[in-house]
Amino acid sequence: MNIECRLGSVARMFALVLLLSMTAHAQDVPSRVFRLEGHGKVNFYFYPDDELRRLTAFDDVVTPHIDWARPLHGGPVRVLAIAHKEQGRWPIELSQRFDFDLTTVYCHSQGHLGSPQVAHSKGLIAQSSADVAARLLQAMNGPIDVVVSDIPFSTLGEEVGARLEELIGRGAGYVELVDGIDLAGYSPDPDGQRQMVSAAVPVAALRKLAKEFGTANEAARKIVGLWTKPNAGRIANIADYPRDADPPDDNRLQYLDLIDLEQEAWCALIGRSVLWAGDRAGAASRIETRWPVEAIRRVDMPFALALSQSSDSPLKLRVWDADGRLRHEGVGSEIPQLSAGRYVVGLQAIGETGVLDWRFDTFAVSAGIDIASLQLDNSHQKPGGTIRAAVTLSSDPEPGMRLRCDVLDNYGRCVSTRTRPATREAAFEVPFAESLHIYNYVNLALLDENGGVICEDRRAFYVAHNGPAPDDLNWFVWEAGTGFDPRRRAVLKQLARMGMRGALVGGKVGPAAVSAAMANAHPVLYAYRMTGVDVNAQGEATPSFANPDHLSAAIRQIRPLVEQGLYLSPLFYYLGDDVRHTKSPGIDFGWSASYRSFLAGQMRERYPTLDALNRAWGTAYASFDDVAPIGKADALAALAQDDSAPLCHWVDHQLSADAMIADWWRAMDRDIHDLAPHVPSNIGSMVIGWSWPGCGFDFWQLAEGKDLVFQYPNPWVHDIFRSAAGSNAYHGTWYGGYGLYNYPPYIDQEYLPWWSLFRDINLHGLYYGGQSQAYNAERLLGPDLGPVKGVAKIFDNLAELKNGIAKLLFSADRQDDRIAVVYAPENLHASVVFEKGLPKSVNWDGLMTGGDLYAYMQSFEGMTYLLSDMGFSYEVIPSSQLTSKSSLNDRWRAIALPQHLRVTEEQAEYLRRFVRTGGTLIADIFPGVLDGRCRADHDGVLADLFGARYGGGIPDKSVVLMQRGTTADQRNLGSLAVDSSVRLDGAQALGTTAEGTPIILSNQYGEGRAILFNAMIRDYQIWRTLSEELPWRDTIAALLADEAGLEPAIGCEVAALYEDRTHRVQATEFHRYRLGGGEYVALLRHPKLRPDSAVYMSDLRPKPAWIDFGHTAHVYDVRRGMYRGKTDRVEDVVYPGRAELYALLPYEVRGMVTTASLADYALTVEAEIVAGDSDAALVPHVFHIEVFDPRGGIRPELTRNVVGDLGKCRERFFLGYNASPGVWRVEVRDVATGTARAATADTSTHTKFRSGGSSE
Repeated sequence: MNIECRLGSVARMFALVLLLSMTAHAQDVPSRVFRLEGHGKVNFYFYPDDELRRLTAFDDVVTPHIDWARPLHGGPVRVLAIAHKEQGRWPIELSQRFDFDLTTVYCHSQGHLGSPQVAHSKGLIAQSSADVAARLLQAMNGPIDVVVSDIPFSTLGEEVGARLEELIGRGAGYVELVDGIDLAGYSPDPDGQRQMVSAAVPVAALRKLAKEFGTANEAARKIVGLWTKPNAGRIANIADYPRDADPPDDNRLQYLDLIDLEQEAWCALIGRSVLWAGDRAGAASRIETRWPVEAIRRVDMPFALALSQSSDSPLKLRVWDADGRLRHEGVGSEIPQLSAGRYVVGLQAIGETGVLDWRFDTFAVSAGIDIASLQLDNSHQKPGGTIRAAVTLSSDPEPGMRLRCDVLDNYGRCVSTRTRPATREAAFEVPFAESLHIYNYVNLALLDENGGVICEDRRAFYVAHNGPAPDDLNWFVWEAGTGFDPRRRAVLKQLARMGMRGALVGGKVGPAAVSAAMANAHPVLYAYRMTGVDVNAQGEATPSFANPDHLSAAIRQIRPLVEQGLYLSPLFYYLGDDVRHTKSPGIDFGWSASYRSFLAGQMRERYPTLDALNRAWGTAYASFDDVAPIGKADALAALAQDDSAPLCHWVDHQLSADAMIADWWRAMDRDIHDLAPHVPSNIGSMVIGWSWPGCGFDFWQLAEGKDLVFQYPNPWVHDIFRSAAGSNAYHGTWYGGYGLYNYPPYIDQEYLPWWSLFRDINLHGLYYGGQSQAYNAERLLGPDLGPVKGVAKIFDNLAELKNGIAKLLFSADRQDDRIAVVYAPENLHASVVFEKGLPKSVNWDGLMTGGDLYAYMQSFEGMTYLLSDMGFSYEVIPSSQLTSKSSLNDRWRAIALPQHLRVTEEQAEYLRRFVRTGGTLIADIFPGVLDGRCRADHDGVLADLFGARYGGGIPDKSVVLMQRGTTADQRNLGSLAVDSSVRLDGAQALGTTAEGTPIILSNQYGEGRAILFNAMIRDYQIWRTLSEELPWRDTIAALLADEAGLEPAIGCEVAALYEDRTHRVQATEFHRYRLGGGEYVALLRHPKLRPDSAVYMSDLRPKPAWIDFGHTAHVYDVRRGMYRGKTDRVEDVVYPGRAELYALLPYEVRGMVTTASLADYALTVEAEIVAGDSDAALVPHVFHIEVFDPRGGIRPELTRNVVGDLGKCRERFFLGYNASPGVWRVEVRDVATGTARAATADTSTHTKFRSGGSSE
């Protein structure tokens, strides 16, 4: 029951102060609607400077790296970097390793300075080549020591090229990462090349370089060119450096926080080239090393490195193993005892003001005994098992030696360990149940009598974990830089650090899928794509969805992919998107013999006899086997002659096609489930014709009971999915990098994550735009790996939701107002009658109106927007539930019928019974104008129910007219698309047009009420966008409250500026949840026409509001962690696109008791809410728990959201047998109230962590 809010003096002052303070911003609010020009044309993307496209580099994302010369003796080097956006991370990589005062100018690609697609006539705003050239010329005006470029010289153009040559001529150095500049008059420096490679590139430690060149001298001839010229700047060319893009060896660790030796060597070489070109360092390092000819023997270590340097400055020495783990750091030249293997060493001469010089080198250690062989029984494992490893040593071990076999997950945790006395051959069986990663290792070490590692080897294996639980929010990325090219893989690693749980990697199990799994990102595999479908002039599709032979072939095609990919833990299998079999509206696919057979079978089930079918269709078939489809053109031609029988034929044909397509995907899904029971699959986003008559998509059939549903953020489709999908389904949507969402004021980026949450969307697909030049304006991350300006808000809001809010709402029970909105695919198809028969909305071009293409979708969404704007929550049901066998009155108080043209007699009888027994029926224009056989030669199937009669005939432009309407109390309703033939026959009209057409009809029928709008509710979403919906909305709300007893559970009043009255907040949806005895109320004000539109609301001003909960509780503002007191209402400001969430608890939360203890290599955390009322029964709470290691770093793999019954929880976190010694901290936060407490536990004082595990 809503409690009406009265404005007191304090509240009135609150409103006036807020509203008057906002008048300064009023001029920024468009008087009508802000809309991107060109929306709907060939290209409508909007590329503002430094926002969607990163044109300026920010050194804001630090990745693992080696500091070579920071700070640099003599001060920083002034560097201008000219980079293309596709692989533009390298300037940041250099600046993080070297003391460079960096200016970066990003170009579109190596072939174009600016976008080659500039076309202002199509609404595309992009940086042209002239724009970028101007930016380069401006940058060259500043003081520059060295220019570094990965843009071919020819791409720069004449003016920029001439300016660059002028700079070089004046002494600026130039480092080119591609070929191109004219070297006439320059002399090569082969000795300098050898010295530079020797100083910067540890060739023997790099797989590709060692294989291709063998020695540093050979590599120097191929990968670097140094050129000098008297009285001119130096030039270095690094164009031929071969990058290693092959999958890593499975005996190398792939932890996200390890340095990449390949990347370090490349950066070291470029950095030294820059210092040389700027005359700040020689090609040769002043630190000279003399390594033994052979590997250093382990028994001879510690080892004093023989070296010379030109000064007595302190020498910093760091040693990394071949995996990138730092194994030693100190001052001096002594290298401690290490295990056998290949190492790289970094040496730095340190002066008083910075690094004087440095060197990157490599050496090897031998032990006299090695691991000759390490084999696993199976590198593809199921969760929770054990893995068998067989090891053979190169010789017999000495007495006292032991073998240790560890399982490491790719987070770096040792999840199990076994030790035994060393023998030349040994076998281990090691469990891995504690692994949380897809990618894991068996690590075998030979230990000496003191426990030191003599040598070690490892092999990788995969654990096929199930995907993340659907009771929390997860996000994945399209493409995401997967693969092993070091220039691109940084994107994948960065997204993994940010919380990515999956990556769409294409249609094969290859390097991209493996790369994703290594980052613990579940691959999303394109198992099948229905593209390239040919439809001939007769409407016959090849291949046909109903052809059993083709279905069998498709299943045979996908089975190998499914079987091959299982070990990589796929998130789901995509069965296609951009489906081309509906190229244009009304394509009558399925005329093949197999489809005719399918159609005949469907009609045998639908019609009791052949005679019944012939009467309905107006045909004279002699047998069901003769049944054939009908073309859309034929049906429309008959309608033009007032013959509607072919319409029935066409609608039945399309419903059969819907079933055919749904059966196709379900058959593929069943086959996949036979192979992969825990991996969902379904068709994905439908782009072409997804809401047109004849589209082939019955969204209820595609979603009902399924464990995966996916679609772009189309409101009506996700309403259907929310109601139809299985209770534990992945419910997904796409947004992210699309140009449609990425332009100021960036409201979408905050709005879409929450809009999705309130539709039970638990899987957010972020489109990344790929790595190709064509998509570099649709990225999530800039070339510097920082999120682009708008997308940063997406990540912030996703992080907020993942920190417990999503878990809270997905664990709670959604509350609704017992209102059902009927989805009727037959009426989607029947709307073909409106092909050219609807008037366009007045003064509107932001959404297609006036035809059948979007008519059903627009009416469906108009109805749901009206309900949500009035404060109601609803569910969707299919029209198939409106049968005599249904007993919906126990569940529903009201049923809404958007554009429900066709009503069968069985449906009509059910609806009469529903209303007669106390229900409320709501419909817009033409409910029941067509009967079950699509005939319109009657007063209307539901005429008695609505108390109104139709004029008869198929609705067209002769009766559907735009007329201006007013309510009974003379409120202006504006121009409405009405059925001018409707006449009252017992109903009361609460509004009429100037021509006398009734437009809001209310009819008492038995104990209930039927409400007919007699206007296309299609236009309601336009009225609300223009902020003109209040007369209509408030009239309907009053009617429902007064005549049907329907009132929203949550009130939300705003003050109208300069008026002494209030009204309900506009364009705002409310959602209610219950978790035990706790209640949660959410609201979200819509900033746009619809989420996937480029049209903003005309009124984007903040609105001060009084939110009435209808009863008293202890209220918390969840997003702010703020207690609002024990009250029945709160005052707040409602912003467009920003969600608000309130917790209504039966007690005040005074605190939380949190403890942490250690046992069996695990941290156990206990937390319990402390209520203000000690006698209050605690309700379930959701706790967000984070674990921090002794260095203060968060362990994301241990972050957890936990539902604690009775206000308390107890959770175990396995830290690993190799957990860092020291104080571990755990932070626990109650999601509902923001109450947080921390606890600590010290592993260094716990014997279990010091003992080192178990023995065999």
